[in-house]
Amino acid sequence: MAPLRREWKELQVECQKLKADAESLTGKKRANAIEKISGKLRAFADKIAAIKVLDPACGAPRGAIKQYLKGKEVIRKVSSMPQYC
Repeated sequence: MAPLRREWKELQVECQKLKADAESLTGKKRANAIEKISGKLRAFADKIAAIKVLDPACGAPRGAIKQYLKGKEVIRKVSSMPQYC
């Protein structure tokens, strides 16, 4: 999960920068900039949704539950982010 969290932090910084740039725009250019941010967030959410967790404990619930909860935490953070940072 560490690489995913690192990628999420980088995406947040990138989206904040894009948002700041978009605030100086108007009309269609602003709408396009906001759509670009939304697209990046959707792509990251899709990436999270595609993750498959393998159970190295062969059925013991401890490891699988721990990974599930970590993944759920990242998904919650992405979901709670406003439409465009």
